[in-house]
Amino acid sequence: MACAKIAPGSWPRALGRIWIKSVISVMKNKVIAYEGIFAEKGKTIEAGEALGYVMERCGIQKMPDMPENNDFEEFSHMVVDWYFSGNWIEVREFDDA
Repeated sequence: MACAKIAPGSWPRALGRIWIKSVISVMKNKVIAYEGIFAEKGKTIEAGEALGYVMERCGIQKMPDMPENNDFEEFSHMVVDWYFSGNWIEVREFDDA
């Protein structure tokens, strides 16, 4: 059985490109929920409820007169990403295309 010759050093780069492309394609898909693992096993938090869940668990309260501007939006994304980076797995929607 003959094997194709691969130039020295090109195999890991080729695999790296394939891996990066697959990671990018997964990251394009929207997060629809967070599923708990380890200490959070059995819990599923819908993406739309994630910020409220995080704020409740961390004891953060939004002031009634606090405006929802770019700073609050940025904070919201950061705190949700931070909280669900531990014992949680992102559940993403996938396109069939």
